[in-house]
Amino acid sequence: MSGMDDISLVAARRPAVQIVTCRADALQMQPILWGIEEEEIPAELTEMPAGTAVALAHQAAHMSSLNVGIGINGIDDVVVLHHRDLPAEKPLFVVERQSMRVRELRNIGKNAARLVKGDPMVFDEENMEEETSPKMSPDELESIVSAIVRRLANK
Repeated sequence: MSGMDDISLVAARRPAVQIVTCRADALQMQPILWGIEEEEIPAELTEMPAGTAVALAHQAAHMSSLNVGIGINGIDDVVVLHHRDLPAEKPLFVVERQSMRVRELRNIGKNAARLVKGDPMVFDEENMEEETSPKMSPDELESIVSAIVRRLANK
């Protein structure tokens, strides 16, 4: 394909984060789509017969007029977030099988959308701290837990 064909292909697509998949299932895709939707950026899905997640993500970034792409290889259970300006072999984020939880997949979607908007990225450690940090001091929390345990023991 010539350079002009690439430009025509991008111009024909609506502005969206492109997601290129190879045998991905809904369990992998749905949290990613939620993350993108939460940030109010559109997404488009394309299925390919083969390709590594990195290659799919790089291709997706080049397909997107927003310059952001996600590749999902359902066979290897790898999800990759890429930007058009990055070298093909150096994606922004990679989530592999051992860390593929809903939170990480949702963050890939959020970060794709945030990359488009120029907003700060979301990292798992930040989310975990927000979700697990008490809104009171450790002494107050200990006092409440002790009172609950005493009450349960007296029943």
